[in-house]
Amino acid sequence: GEDILPVLEVQDTFGNVVSTGRDATADITLGLQSGSGTLAGTLVKGTTAGVIAWLDADNLNIDLVGDKTIRAIKEDTSGASGTASFNLDSDPFTIIHNNASVLVFTTQPLDPTTAGDDLLPVVEIRDAYTNVVTTGLDSSANISMTLQSGTGVLGGTTVVSASTGVATWTGVENLDINLVGFKTIRATKEDTSGGGGTVSINQDSNSFEILHGLASQLVYSTQPLDPTTAGEDLLPVVQIQDSLGNIVTSGRDATASVTLNLQSGSVTLAGTNINSAVAGVATWVDGDDLEIDLVGFKTLNAVKEDTSGSGGTASINLDSASFEIIHNIATNLVYTAQPVDPTTAGEDILPVIE
Repeated sequence: GEDILPVLEVQDTFGNVVSTGRDATADITLGLQSGSGTLAGTLVKGTTAGVIAWLDADNLNIDLVGDKTIRAIKEDTSGASGTASFNLDSDPFTIIHNNASVLVFTTQPLDPTTAGDDLLPVVEIRDAYTNVVTTGLDSSANISMTLQSGTGVLGGTTVVSASTGVATWTGVENLDINLVGFKTIRATKEDTSGGGGTVSINQDSNSFEILHGLASQLVYSTQPLDPTTAGEDLLPVVQIQDSLGNIVTSGRDATASVTLNLQSGSVTLAGTNINSAVAGVATWVDGDDLEIDLVGFKTLNAVKEDTSGSGGTASINLDSASFEIIHNIATNLVYTAQPVDPTTAGEDILPVIE
């Protein structure tokens, strides 16, 4: 991107500058002879007294780094008392990178990525002409990753030092996100302007999706009602989640059967005790009549079926919080002790009624 500034002379065979005649004002055209990139700026200029100089105002430059040569071609002036066209290549010269000005994700975060799995991005520090900054302070600058959009925590090693202008996150850094959804991450180069580098630069990644992992736990998103009147619905809701707390909304376990059993306390758990999950959630509603008829403190145990033979995971279970069953309204009397039979006239009958 910086000016090349060559100076050429049109000479005769003895090395004398051709300062008069038609070729003293001939046009000279420059082109890129070897090496990649674009030779930009003013490429054609007319000589003055056989000499042509490219100045700052001509902005003659090459955008890409590497070894180059340029070729100068004098126009054909043989039809106007001059000579035929001839050319000359410059000596080889090297274009080096400019100052760091942009970051580029050469490898975007994996899309989609399972929650907790490595994102593995690669970020290059480049100049304004897309050249990687391979030398100088910015070639080893720290690059920090932050979660720019979406919920969750960006875990693992979030800061990596660039090596010859490239910052690479591998499996060792364990850069991951724990919660599902669409995300972007932001890469930020540290401010190195105090040590010969450039100010801070940042770049956002493309949007990518985090998916849930395998089913590994059950969670009561709604515990059994506490207290619950005997015979009334318990109405629990159980979620099938991965190890990071994401609901398993797709795959075999998203529709797995969840069975409820009475884990502690006396009597029988009545009603529909098996429900199939919908998008990873098993919900007991009024129509299921899931209830317990005797009072006392109870716990339930939820069990996900074993789906390991059809793409899911092994059986998982979880106990509910303890809850209390309390009595219902009075509806009948019971003689827990009948009148003494037989009883002598005038003696106490001694019934007991609940």
